Amino acid sequence: MTQCENYLFQLRGGDKRDEPLAVVQALLEAFNNPQQQVPFVHIAGTNGKGSTVNFLQEMLIAGNVRVGAFTSPHLEQVNERIRINGVYIDDATFIRYVNELMAVMQEQQLSPNFFEVITVMAWRYFAEQQVDIALMEVGIGGRLDSTNVATPLASIITSIGFDHIDMLGETLTEIASEKAGIIKAHVPVVSTVLQQEAIAVLEQTARQQQAPYYGYGNHFTVEQKSEHIQYQSDNRELRFTLQMQGAHQMRNAAAAIACIDCLAPYVQLTNEHMQQGLARAMWAGRFEEIRSRVFIDGAHNEQGTAALVETLTQMYPAKRYHFIYAAMSDKDHAKSIAQMDAIAETITFTTLPMPRAATAEALYALSTHRQKTYTTDWQQAITSRIKQLTPQDLLIVTGSLYFISEARPFMQQLEA
Repeated sequence: MTQCENYLFQLRGGDKRDEPLAVVQALLEAFNNPQQQVPFVHIAGTNGKGSTVNFLQEMLIAGNVRVGAFTSPHLEQVNERIRINGVYIDDATFIRYVNELMAVMQEQQLSPNFFEVITVMAWRYFAEQQVDIALMEVGIGGRLDSTNVATPLASIITSIGFDHIDMLGETLTEIASEKAGIIKAHVPVVSTVLQQEAIAVLEQTARQQQAPYYGYGNHFTVEQKSEHIQYQSDNRELRFTLQMQGAHQMRNAAAAIACIDCLAPYVQLTNEHMQQGLARAMWAGRFEEIRSRVFIDGAHNEQGTAALVETLTQMYPAKRYHFIYAAMSDKDHAKSIAQMDAIAETITFTTLPMPRAATAEALYALSTHRQKTYTTDWQQAITSRIKQLTPQDLLIVTGSLYFISEARPFMQQLEA
């Protein structure tokens, strides 16, 4: 399996500027177009895609629906990206698919990248396993994403923020236009986007496509009550609880609920099914309390960090926050670091032994905090800080999901 993963990770793809989806479409055609055989929901957004997929998955499982889910990135093993009812694709099938795809690539002289190959594998697996419905998460953007090769039952756009601006554009309007590329003719679209300029783009695209548009705040709302969360729309009133914390997770859950209503009559769930699924849903590496007073969160961009800071200050307003942060060099970190600086007791910057990783020194230079430090030994930084925690302290290990994928298993094996 390791050899198979190494092969996939080195795939970079060729120049696709003229026909950006041609390679993935050719690969799908070689396997009888499985994307046309799978009813699915398409999920795009800067942040919140994975959590929304997980809320949908758990509600559908509670309703005895056989559901496939395709998400990215993975935290610990590549199989995580493709699963049915929460069970990862097995190694033998994964390896067989890669070998068969390699044969097609050689025969047709195709040069896909890693994400294109894994997307084709997901479509194929869900078709062969005859899932009732699949949840397909966009990789980057939407319009030109490898998942955007079929017509879904419904689409969701969770949020729009500044990420991948080199590919998607430098303004919210430009980024929204790319995300809106998943909106299909006459297919309902659910949105929890908050910025008016982005909403205007989505609504205009929906009108052009004659796609029913359901926006947060106008068509459905969610509110924290004393002992439960209240969802309200014209179609449904639902009281529920969540393990995943934060106002952003409430909105993600609301998007999933609104989507379920868009899927009727194809899928029909009771309030009890939805309550069970929402209460059960967890998403590793997203404000996850890995041990007492120690959280990990893949807040890898400005919007993600804002959600993290909001959750901390709302849920634990009297605590002292100690951050350990590592990130990739191809991101703009200044605003994320400024948000952490504003609430941190201490902040430690570190790095990973990866070519794309930002150096600890470079991240340190962006901070104005008085109690800042940097180190290349993130394991020692985590171990040392955990030993120093008092009941008034929280440790938050955050930044790139690549960092979270390394730090999470490390912290799980530490002695309590």
